[in-house]
Amino acid sequence: MGTIHTTEEQTPKLAWSGIMSYTMQSGRDSGLIDLEAQLAIKEKELKELQAVRVHQLESSLKKAQKECSSLREHHKQLREDFYFNLAVLDERDRELERYDVITARALTVNHNRKAELNQHQKQIANLEEQRAREAQERQEELSKNRHNSFQHRLQLDKLKRSMNAEIQNQIKEFDQMKLDSQRRIRDVEEQLVRQRQEMTATFDSELKQQEHEFNVKMDEMRAVVLSHEIKVKLLSKETEVHYQAHLQATEALETSKNLCQQIKTQLQHKDQEFKDTVAIKDKRIKELEEKLKRMETNMKKEKDEHSKKYEDMVLSLEKRNAQLELQHQANLKQLRKTEKQIIKLQKNIDVLAAQARCVQEDQQKAMEQKDETIQRLHMEVEATRTDWDHYIKQVSTEMVVKETEIITMQERETKLRAELEKNREQIERYKQELSAGLKRERALEQTRVQVELDCQRRYEDIKAEHYLSNEHLIQDLTDARDQAKAELKEKEQELQGLTALLHSVRTERDHAIQ
Repeated sequence: MGTIHTTEEQTPKLAWSGIMSYTMQSGRDSGLIDLEAQLAIKEKELKELQAVRVHQLESSLKKAQKECSSLREHHKQLREDFYFNLAVLDERDRELERYDVITARALTVNHNRKAELNQHQKQIANLEEQRAREAQERQEELSKNRHNSFQHRLQLDKLKRSMNAEIQNQIKEFDQMKLDSQRRIRDVEEQLVRQRQEMTATFDSELKQQEHEFNVKMDEMRAVVLSHEIKVKLLSKETEVHYQAHLQATEALETSKNLCQQIKTQLQHKDQEFKDTVAIKDKRIKELEEKLKRMETNMKKEKDEHSKKYEDMVLSLEKRNAQLELQHQANLKQLRKTEKQIIKLQKNIDVLAAQARCVQEDQQKAMEQKDETIQRLHMEVEATRTDWDHYIKQVSTEMVVKETEIITMQERETKLRAELEKNREQIERYKQELSAGLKRERALEQTRVQVELDCQRRYEDIKAEHYLSNEHLIQDLTDARDQAKAELKEKEQELQGLTALLHSVRTERDHAIQ
């Protein structure tokens, strides 16, 4: 009887230790569920942050590319305007060449007119020689005509000398004006060429420098974006590895649960064998087993509820926390109720403790195995927790590095925008310089046209004066010729009268002689 009493005292202690180990197992399961929920939340937050950062970087890259394309289009427009201005200058150069051709033609016309004047002078000389011959033939008869012709010749010589002097002076003035205009045109052309070369050189050098700097900055931006993409890929791979490790841990938990279930089934088989040997006490043991099964079903239901709550937690964090707290309170209440029921059952089981020693020993071995598996799983969970903490620290440091890189990128973006503003101001300044150069070019063109018009007007005036002087000279020569002819006719008539008189005198003399 003493031995039976000691075994009866040991049985409630063993049952109480089994129940406490079971409650510890349920608490560890709930801790694992909370850890998995935190892992899912952290993974989701990390993915969202990575997506936001990648989207921000892509948007900044697109903005930079748009600004680059707008600058290229603006540069293309400026280049087209510059080539258009060059074409306009080429057209003006062609017009200057055409004006040079016109002046050359005018010079040829002037030369031809000089040749005509020389021919007229030669004709006048021939006429003078002819008149001199006629005067020599009629020296005695036409002394007055010779004197008049000599005076006319002197006047003609004076007129020739004066006309030649005036023509030479006018030619000299015209040549001087032409040289001045050509010199001015050359100065204007040289000034335009210098300005064009300076503007093209400065504009091309600055554009090349800006394009080189922008290309270097674009390469840096691309390298930074590629490094971020590589980091994102590495982080995604690390998250996948941690997720696989988490899946392995969950599989290990499931295997441990399956082992527990197998152990429970073995216990049930042993209970059934024991029921066959002890027929009288089967009903009580069945009632106890039914109560245990109810408790297990309740625990399974609670686990199912926990899993459902875990799925609901993924959708919303606040509801999940509230449900977990409520479920924890309900579990505590139910554990208290089960403890009370276990105490009552222990009182009832004390009577049957001696017969159920073997079963309890087997259960104790199973519980020890279960404790070992739970301890091993707990160690694995601790290892995964340390890995997760290390991973969180690494991710936080990388996020800090990324934030610093993003800040540097933003600073670079501000610098690029400032440089773009400077480039725009420089382009506006170049536009103003181009407009000022065009204005100067127009003013020089107007002066050139005015000089050409003045030269043309002066040439026309000289031409008209020369033509009028030639007309007056020809008119004077024709008048002198007509007057000389009239005087010659009068002298011839006088000679004819004298010859007729002489002939009549001779006839009278002949008659008188006869």
